[in-house]
Amino acid sequence: MKIIIIKVLFFCLIPLGSVALYFSIKLLRKKFRGDLITEFSFHQKETNFIVDEPGNYAVWYKAVAFKKNILYTKKPRIINFKTKAELKIRISFFGPRVNNFDTGIKEMYHFYAEKGEYTISLEDASKVKRALYNGIPNLGEDSGDSKAMVQVNKKHSSFFMLLSILSIIFSVFLIIGGFVIGLLANEIFI
Repeated sequence: MKIIIIKVLFFCLIPLGSVALYFSIKLLRKKFRGDLITEFSFHQKETNFIVDEPGNYAVWYKAVAFKKNILYTKKPRIINFKTKAELKIRISFFGPRVNNFDTGIKEMYHFYAEKGEYTISLEDASKVKRALYNGIPNLGEDSGDSKAMVQVNKKHSSFFMLLSILSIIFSVFLIIGGFVIGLLANEIFI
């Protein structure tokens, strides 16, 4: 096979990798945070929300980044509006987090909910969390409590996040590999 055809084939991996990278990043952004169900202020203390389809949902805390915030001493309590049954909430140990240097948002809890209407309220968490909160010095004048928000989002499987990260790595290898091997095809294939 002629060397020019080999070069063209490897250089064709660059646009293919670019398209794959675009869709991988799009998938990662979509699956990283689910669809927003409700959002309310920390000072509101409680709100109602409707679950349209049964599934896993997550409670996210959104607050000013790098500041002491009382929101982390609160635990959500979710009650079915019709049956008055409390849902079991689990801590998200390895929950994803996003930080844009102004506000930070972290998945704190997750739960399973059937279709219906629910009430979410904030109550005091354990004494350990309160002691940890009191042990952190307040470095600024404003603690950022006024901007604290609680969100309930649809939770997606971690499998899709892992798949999209692996596809991003593969896409980058396609781009770099197509460029490097395309340039070095004279030395490699002679």
